[in-house]
Amino acid sequence: MGPMEFLGIEAAARKFYGKGATELNAHEAATLAAVIPNPRRYKPNGTSRYVENQSGKNYQIMVRRGIVIPEYDDVISEKDENNSETSVKEKAAQGEQSINSEPLNTGK
Repeated sequence: MGPMEFLGIEAAARKFYGKGATELNAHEAATLAAVIPNPRRYKPNGTSRYVENQSGKNYQIMVRRGIVIPEYDDVISEKDENNSETSVKEKAAQGEQSINSEPLNTGK
């Protein structure tokens, strides 16, 4: 990736999401990638079926390649929605409790 492309991605992240490219979540990154073929025609914040479908495909590719862990993305988006660190900690604690409360299968 050349320096001009980085500037384009950075500029797009700031214009459409109000943050730097390194701060984008997986869905936002997938959506920006979907508009690359024709950014004058397609907008990441529009109602284009093409952008919606392509960003979904991009996101699934990231999941299949292990770039994105969907559960992590859900926790992060929940944190953003609630804007509360305690809800994320509570959710993690609940996950630990459910793991620890299951009996071990020792094969006996």
